[in-house]
Amino acid sequence: GSAHVFGLQSDGTWKQTAKLLTADAAQNDHFGGAVSVAVDQLVVGAVGPGGSKPGAVYGFERKKNGDWQQSAKLVSPDAQANDRFGQSVDLGANQVAIGAPWAGSGGSKTGAVYLFTRKPNGPWTLQSKLVDAGAESGAFFGHSVVLSNASVVAASIMTDCVVAGDRGGQVILCRAKAAIHNEH
Repeated sequence: GSAHVFGLQSDGTWKQTAKLLTADAAQNDHFGGAVSVAVDQLVVGAVGPGGSKPGAVYGFERKKNGDWQQSAKLVSPDAQANDRFGQSVDLGANQVAIGAPWAGSGGSKTGAVYLFTRKPNGPWTLQSKLVDAGAESGAFFGHSVVLSNASVVAASIMTDCVVAGDRGGQVILCRAKAAIHNEH
């Protein structure tokens, strides 16, 4: 896969300014399945070829000359095949939330959200792993994620609430030092 960057031109039209690839690209890695941008940084998710790999998120920075350069590759510290790490991403000021909705012990697919932070121009480090401590198998917590100031919103697309035979979804708001189970 690839991620394409477009810029608004002075005449009001959009023009492609970059096509982003990774040096370790693999066939069917799904690079570009999730993207997020914040000023001169962007992150791109790649859940892995056919789901057989745990996935990764690639960080890019825009240099002074306007070119984008890969600056990081983020991976789950407890990665397992099929975690789909990087299926969802949201980038804020020097922090990124990364969803791995298929993560969970024994293939339970309860899901997790990983929060990485960094100091300006520094390396990315894992700050927290968020999980829904009450999630049932197949909840897919982290299917989508959003950062907002000191909060993370993470969605589970399948929960134990049943409506007319269908499983419903759930959205969980996590504030810094929230009650949700925090593994780190």
